[in-house]
Amino acid sequence: MKILAIDTSGGALSAALLDGEQLKAEYLVNHGLTHSQRLMPLLDTMLKDCGIGLADIDAFAVAKGPGSFTGLRIGVASVKALGFAENKPVVGVNTLEALCYHLPGADVICPLLDARNRQAFAAIYCRTDGAPEELLPPQAVTVDALCDRLKELERPVFLLGDGAAVYRETLAERLGSAARFAPPHLSLPRASSVAWAAKRALEAGEAADGKLLKPEYLRKSQAEQEKERREKQGGTKA
Repeated sequence: MKILAIDTSGGALSAALLDGEQLKAEYLVNHGLTHSQRLMPLLDTMLKDCGIGLADIDAFAVAKGPGSFTGLRIGVASVKALGFAENKPVVGVNTLEALCYHLPGADVICPLLDARNRQAFAAIYCRTDGAPEELLPPQAVTVDALCDRLKELERPVFLLGDGAAVYRETLAERLGSAARFAPPHLSLPRASSVAWAAKRALEAGEAADGKLLKPEYLRKSQAEQEKERREKQGGTKA
């Protein structure tokens, strides 16, 4: 089974081609143009380098969130269009779950993405064997509340994602020796991990209907929050 996967959930753009158990290609760009400008040319280059066309792809996969609101919209819309055009399954993979595939030997993993204002999109997983098992489902949470939850585990925790870098000082201070930080190159979302997670989902018989796929934002955008705040204040004054 050939799976074409993309991750546009953060600042880095990544695309990968998985063929059975073999990763045929993975391209990652963490600099420069916007995802809307880079994505399709990147996919075209990758497929040409591998000597295959879109018609040869058996399924498409995408990181569906959480992450950048604009990036998620671009990724999900692009993969849905490809799946529709080729009449192939489309799998959405949670961005945080996909990050867990970067650390196959870790026991407890906490991927976290910076959501600003001392908040993070985070989850906690146990990965002793096979697919990650949720200990704390993906959610928007304050860094302090996340630290409280991690301390309750009383176990070493591997931290990765851009949130681990942004809040490293707080995490290290609150968790002490239990905090294990992944190196920077493993904290970037990667399409290869999205592909592996999608492969497991397809083999497990999970639904892969592109028509039903939507981004998972986990919270409203800053613009929406500001709009609601202004409307609420206006209503209060009235």
